[in-house]
Amino acid sequence: DQLITTSNKCFVQQDIVMNAKDKNVIADAAVLTQKLNKRRCDLMRAIDERFNESENSVTEKTYK
Repeated sequence: DQLITTSNKCFVQQDIVMNAKDKNVIADAAVLTQKLNKRRCDLMRAIDERFNESENSVTEKTYK
């Protein structure tokens, strides 16, 4: 439940970043997006650890 809620909130903030016109609104949404994404990654890691799948957790950047 927390993962789904956090993912949805993150998506909403990303949408604001992509579509807002006001630079302050974009900046605030970008900061919140980063915080929500960290929370999302932490939740995914916790779920993977709970099911002994932590070595398969893909929460790191896969691009350079």
